[in-house]
Parts: sequence; structure tokens; C-alpha cells
Amino acid sequence: EEALSKDPKNDAKLLQLARLYERANKRPQALELYKRRVAAAADNLDALRDLASAYKAARQIDEAIETWNLLVEKDKNRAVGYTQSLLDVHLPYDQKQQAIATAEKIVSLAPADPEARLDLAQALGLYLDFDRALQEYRHALRLDPNEPDYHRQYGDALGAQQKWGEAREA
Repeated sequence: EEALSKDPKNDAKLLQLARLYERANKRPQALELYKRRVAAAADNLDALRDLASAYKAARQIDEAIETWNLLVEKDKNRAVGYTQSLLDVHLPYDQKQQAIATAEKIVSLAPADPEARLDLAQALGLYLDFDRALQEYRHALRLDPNEPDYHRQYGDALGAQQKWGEAREA
């Protein structure tokens, strides 16, 4: 705190103190420092990522979503990862439409990624759109037919719908 008082815009000191506050379970103070980092350098993607994570940890979901969306716009190279973080925010708070739309966006950003297909399949299955979920599991298997976990997940999804023969085969 003393070092930061001497140089209040020092990014390294802001980050260091924010992390210390987080470890001390002082989230409001940590959030304020993360916000100051972003205000001092709006193009600092690291600062935005830290702020989004801090919002999520503080369960300030609307702010976390807004910040992750801003990162998706600003950093196209990491858009898939940020969109995955958005999905991780929507799912625990049972935001059905947003979760499915976000999972669909992940697929649109990385259509050849079987993990993206699995994210979508899981979101669809969670919200009882079983036919589309099974379609996405099959798509993931076409993209990577040698991954045993994909077969297991597909089999579990089939079993949940009491399609025992197909589940056993998977």
C-alpha cells in the first residue's frame, strides 16, 4: 500500500496489491484495484482478464459477462478462450439461453474443434435438448473418433435417454 501511494498508477504494484487483497479475502478492495488498472490502461488485456476473473470470483455476474464480452471483441486471437469463460459464467447461474448461445458461438469460432462441439452438446443436454445434444456428440466423434472420453460422454448421453443398445455400443 505504501509503495502504491508513492506511485498510484504503477500497474505492477496495483496488480500485486490486488492479488494480496484477494488472498486476504478482501474482494471489494481487490476489485477496486483491478478497475484502476483497467482505467489506467484500457488496452491492457491482462488487466481486463484479471478484472473479469475477479468479477466472477466476487459473483458479480453481469459485470463478469460484460468484461468477457469486451475481451472477445478486443482480442480475436483468444476469443474462443474468453467465450469459454463466458460459458463457465452462464452455466452455474442457470442462464439457459445465454449458455446455449455462448456454446454455439464457441462452435462458430472453432468449428473443427471437437471440444467446442462437446461444450455445446453438454449445454444442450443440460437444458433437455437431447436430439441436438446427440447430434453434437456425433459431430465431435467425427472430428476425433479415437478419443475414448468422447465415446464415454456420448454413451452417457444415450444412456440418459434410455437408448441402451446404442449406449453400450458407444
